[in-house]
Formats: sequence, C-alpha cells, structure tokens
Amino acid sequence: NIRSGADYLRTWMACLIHYPDQPLPYLFLSGPQNSGKSIFHECCRFLFKGGIASAGHALTSNFNGALEGCFLVYVEERDLADKRHDSYSKIKEWVTGRSLTVRRMYMEEFEAPNYLHFVQMANSTKNLPMEDGDTRIIALEVPALGKKSVPKLILEGHLKREAPRFLRTLLNTVIPAPIDRLRIPTVSTATKTMMEQRAMSPLMIFCKKDLRPCDGQKIDLDEFYARYKSHMAAHGQDADPVPWVMQELFNRSDRYEVARSGKKQYLVNFTMDPKAKPKRKRIVPDSFGQF
Repeated sequence: NIRSGADYLRTWMACLIHYPDQPLPYLFLSGPQNSGKSIFHECCRFLFKGGIASAGHALTSNFNGALEGCFLVYVEERDLADKRHDSYSKIKEWVTGRSLTVRRMYMEEFEAPNYLHFVQMANSTKNLPMEDGDTRIIALEVPALGKKSVPKLILEGHLKREAPRFLRTLLNTVIPAPIDRLRIPTVSTATKTMMEQRAMSPLMIFCKKDLRPCDGQKIDLDEFYARYKSHMAAHGQDADPVPWVMQELFNRSDRYEVARSGKKQYLVNFTMDPKAKPKRKRIVPDSFGQF
C-alpha cells in the first residue's frame, strides 16, 4: 500500500519505531537551498528524545564514537565524494551491517549493535558517490518551494503541535513484509539513475547497454573488444587499450566473469545476441579459471 513518496517516507519513519534494529535504505535528498530538505530530519526531534546525531564527521574521519546507540543519523551539506574519506565503503558497511565497529580516540575499538539509519541532504547530487547497481541508496530530488512558502519558525510550531498525532500515525502504520535485506526495499528514481550513469566508465556503459545475462552462453573477448571499439568510435571517442579493459572487467568480477577455454578467453554467462536463449547449465569455471 505504498503508492507515493509521502507513503514511502512515512513508512520509513515508522520503521524507526517498529523495527529500530533492522536496516533501512540510505535516503539522499538533493535540491536547491531553502527547499525544505533538512526539515525531514529536524522534525524527528519533536518525535524522539535522543538517538539522533550528525554522521558527517564519522563518514569523513576514522572515528565514529558519536554514532554509538543512535538510530537516526543525518549528513548536512557534506561532500562525501572525496575518495580519501572512503565514505562510500562506510555507507555500504553501516547501512546493512548488524554490528558497528566503534572507534573512539585513544580507546580500543569494540563491537556494538548497529541501529543506524541514514538521511543525507545536499544541494548537489555530486556530494554522494554511487556505484552502478547500488542497492542501498535512494536518491530523491527535492524541488524548490513556491512563492507562498511557510516561514520555518511558523512551520516548526505547526510540526510541534502535530507531533503527538503524527506519532500515533507512525505507531499505527502497517509495515509490509520484507522482500530483501532491507526492511523496506529501495526504489529506482530518475535522480539515482543519473547519479549511477555519471559514475560509470565508458566500458561499463557499453556493457550495460549491449550485454545481456544468459546462462550457458559466452562471448569471445576478441569479439567483445571489437564491438566495444566500434561503440566508442560511433561516439567519437577512442577505446581503452585491451589491458585496461581486461583490468576493469576483472575489477567488476562481482558482475562480469572472464574464463578461459583452451587458449581463448570468454565473458561467460552473457550474450550480445538478442536471439540467444539460456542453456540448462551455467558455465562454472574451475579454480584456475578454466571451463
């Protein structure tokens, strides 16, 4: 019965009460200044006492002690795209992990239950790194407010008066049964698709466009590279050299598997033929990469 963005966010907030120990999607809200992004997490202070903290420092440093025991953490206008911080790896670990390795300055690290649920607000979609095929993050575009926007001080008064009734709404919200590792599923949005494509290399864009998973089928890597080279030429660009292409395919072994049969190398369980049909058995290479 989730049919709108409002339904989804209401259900997300209800999970903080009903299932505080279960993981939820990472919410990323992007939009212009003064569009009302921050009020989403700020209004939660009218509903809960404690358990809410900023995660910006923890995601960009080696210490996260301030997050221990928190169930709602927010990131305000912090650029997490700098690879030196390795913020994306922390997000992947903390969003779905059931335990949190707590690191405090001058203290030994220790394990604690992980109750973290994240919401990030930013003016630019470039403030959050995202891999193609991400299953943890929902990116939402927040449009600018109209000319008749309510002043924040007055809006907060309305929210505070409404808080007891809204809390009752959250308590009565029926949470749907889980269908994956997160308590409610992530959903695709135009903003997320744009962020994923921006992070993809030309090779990965080609793979996503021209390759189709197909059990038992295989693609000769010489043929694959020839097709990739033609694709790049059609877009007025030079193809990466073969060693770079091979390295990138090996780096994405979670999605694309390269194996050898005799002296030839193949991309296995994929096809570029739209008429090809799956075979009964997948190709499963041995420990030496042979099949």
